[in-house]
Amino acid sequence: CLYTYRAKDGNILRVNCHVDDCCVTHSSPKLYARFRKELSRAYDISEADDDNKFLGMVIERLGDGSLQVHQRQYVEDMLTRYRHADCTPVNTPFQSGVKLSKDQCPKTEEEKAKMAKVPYRQLVGSLMHLANCTRADISVALGLCAKFCVNPGRPHWQALQWILRYLKGKPDLGLIYGRKVPGVPFSPLHGYVDGSWGSDPDDGRSTTGYIFLAWGGAVCWRSIKQASTALSSTESEYMAASEAAREAVWLQRLYKEDLKHEDLHLITAGALSEREFHGDRPMVLFEDNMGAIYLSRNPVAHKSSKHIEIRYHFVRERVLDGTLKLAKIDTKHNIADILTKPTKRSTFVYLRDKILWPPEDP
Repeated sequence: CLYTYRAKDGNILRVNCHVDDCCVTHSSPKLYARFRKELSRAYDISEADDDNKFLGMVIERLGDGSLQVHQRQYVEDMLTRYRHADCTPVNTPFQSGVKLSKDQCPKTEEEKAKMAKVPYRQLVGSLMHLANCTRADISVALGLCAKFCVNPGRPHWQALQWILRYLKGKPDLGLIYGRKVPGVPFSPLHGYVDGSWGSDPDDGRSTTGYIFLAWGGAVCWRSIKQASTALSSTESEYMAASEAAREAVWLQRLYKEDLKHEDLHLITAGALSEREFHGDRPMVLFEDNMGAIYLSRNPVAHKSSKHIEIRYHFVRERVLDGTLKLAKIDTKHNIADILTKPTKRSTFVYLRDKILWPPEDP
């Protein structure tokens, strides 16, 4: 939960709560001291010695005024816990050419007994916290492994260990806010969305990937298998865009109502939408599939879209009411691509370096 207090003199205090851990930011030390005094009257509270750590994340201010968030210590502790402190590093979180499927799960009781001794679920949980907080680059690889928590096989365990070997080589990558990134708009909020068609070898379902950036740093991302089967790449991308649109609507409400960003519009090189001609300033969601973009603008049902479930037309409604705008971007520059499938090394590194940086001395 995020709680915001605005004093009459203009100062702001925000409290971010996660279970019983709180992170407080403020614009006035006096306001914070008064808040803490009042809070201590009602609750037994403690304050950490390090005021730049929260939920395993280290928050530091850099010399150029930007802000960095990383989990280097968390990664190093995890490598030690799972006996990979001295492993050989690799360049990507997924092994090239390896596909994970249900056919690789243990078939006999003997095989299941051997895999029961492996801390598979524990490692998935440890990596999940990392992927959700600062390391979007491991989301796809982790998602492929997490599907087999009930009955993991040896190939699945090896793939999970491969992620640790990747983290061994890149333990210090993190997010930086307030720094311009070449090729990435420097704006209060915009997003990227992508979908990989039929990427699951077991059921043929596609994967949705989206990421939202604010002032050069990622604030929200997700990689998830789609709930129903798409019949084409356009349909897969359209379903992904609808999922991202739901997150975009919530983020807009947060930014406009709570953070007081009145204008989240981003002027793009593409043509103006119909709503923009009427003065609307929609938030931009970059998409690399023109078929999905045309589908979001066209309210007419035809043979290529009449079978699509109603809930996926949510993105079309948001485009038509001027809340969102799907803008075309070249596939090679779509950051969400690394959240949908394993890619070749050069593509992965290029897109990863758009959102993650090594820590610097504050």
